[in-house]
Amino acid sequence: MIDEKKVIKKLQNRIDDFVLKHSDKKDCESVQVAKEFIHLLEEEAVYAEQQEIETFGKE
Repeated sequence: MIDEKKVIKKLQNRIDDFVLKHSDKKDCESVQVAKEFIHLLEEEAVYAEQQEIETFGKE
């Protein structure tokens, strides 16, 4: 199982570095795709946390 929070942080840092170096491309397709992927990971992290709570709550 991956730690979504670590992946999100690394991706966000890479986006930030890219945008600092290429400020004219901050709205390019690659950046938008990475941001959407981060959003999906955030949703998955919430879902996984809820599943974990439900699983341990039933024991």
